[in-house]
Parts: sequence; C-alpha cells; structure tokens
Amino acid sequence: AIIMSSEEEEKAELAKKYHGITGNTSALSDELPIPVTGFKDAPTAAALNVVAQNLLETSPSITDSKFDYVYTTTEWQNIYKTVGASALNTLVGRECKATLVVTTKAGGCGTHNLRVFQENTYTTGTFTENYGTNKLTIPRANSRKDIDCSAAKKYKK
Repeated sequence: AIIMSSEEEEKAELAKKYHGITGNTSALSDELPIPVTGFKDAPTAAALNVVAQNLLETSPSITDSKFDYVYTTTEWQNIYKTVGASALNTLVGRECKATLVVTTKAGGCGTHNLRVFQENTYTTGTFTENYGTNKLTIPRANSRKDIDCSAAKKYKK
C-alpha cells in the first residue's frame, strides 16, 4: 500500500480532478493532460490564445512567464445557478479546462491549469444554450507547475 501525507493526498485528488487519473499520481511531474478537441462548440485555438495571453499580461502572479501554447483538456460543462427572486435554476454559462504552457524568464518551462468560462445569454429559469459570440474569460490562473521543457512541447502544434 502507498502511504501518503495529507498534502500528497490533496495533490493526488487535484491530479484526479484535472487529469482524470486514479491510483499512484506521484509520477505526474512531467506529464501533461491529454488534449480534448473536436467537441461541440469547442473554443478555437485563436480565441484560447487571445484569452490566455491576456491572462499572462494582466495577472501579477504569472507575469514572469511567456506564452508558448494553450489547449483544452475537457469538454464544456454547463453551469447552472439559481437566479432571481423566485430562485429558478438557470443555465448561466459553461466552462472547460485548459492547460497553458509557458516559458519562464529564467528559461525553464511550466504549465498552468485554467478554467475557461463562457457566459450564456439567458432568461431566468431557462436551460437554453445561447452562447453566440459571448467572449471567453479565464477568472484566474493557478500557480505554475515547473516541467521539463522537452515534455512541455509534447502537444504544441
């Protein structure tokens, strides 16, 4: 049996969440999540690039990094919230996960796991998907995970 500290257990749970991996996750140091593409209304590479580059330029915690590439790692998941005085369940948006690969100013490489959000144009109490051309947003980036640069280029197109 593998005995893990509470911090290691927490990291393993995060790895399961972001990578869909079960079991021993200690060997994930240089593994990238597998790209997920071709799903319904998948964000374009150009749209992802713009929103990720904007995040790098505006987030003080990651301005020491240079954009390399970004790719989606999950399909869209709809987000429902209770809205209005009647507290009606409503489709308010959707999110997918993405991995941002960066080069540090020191010459190393790293990744950030991102949540990409797109707001739905909704009427309270409806589940109708009406995303249209609503822009993508990334609320924030997690801390950078350093990774070997040869591994970091694995999915670059």
